[in-house]
Amino acid sequence: MLMQRVLPGTWRSYKSFSFNGNIKKDSTTSYTEVTISESAELSIKSLPGYNRQKNFQEEEWEIQTWDKKRYFLFLSGKKAFEVITFESDDLVLLDLVTGEKTFFASLSVWYDRLNPFKETGKDVHLTIWSKTLADFIKL
Repeated sequence: MLMQRVLPGTWRSYKSFSFNGNIKKDSTTSYTEVTISESAELSIKSLPGYNRQKNFQEEEWEIQTWDKKRYFLFLSGKKAFEVITFESDDLVLLDLVTGEKTFFASLSVWYDRLNPFKETGKDVHLTIWSKTLADFIKL
């Protein structure tokens, strides 16, 4: 078993890949949130709507190693997800039923992952001319 108490925190989804190649980008109003509390309670909720929240007490979930290479999240005794990455800022889960791979980020970096800024290494200059100034220059 992988230690459950290693990384308490909250991670929100920002992108999912389905088994058929479709990509779903999440938003600030539509995402899945995974929280591990200090007391090792696990909650998974999907927005919009908190009616899709599942809570698991410490004894109802665990992460187990398989073949010394793979990790699986068991919920209420059933293998539910393969844990591909589990770090303080990143969590990647593969849903074993749907085949959907979901990427999560901790709250501290979640907004950056939703809308990543791509630096081009080039300066961009933008000049905005008012109609009056443009007419003056034409004289």
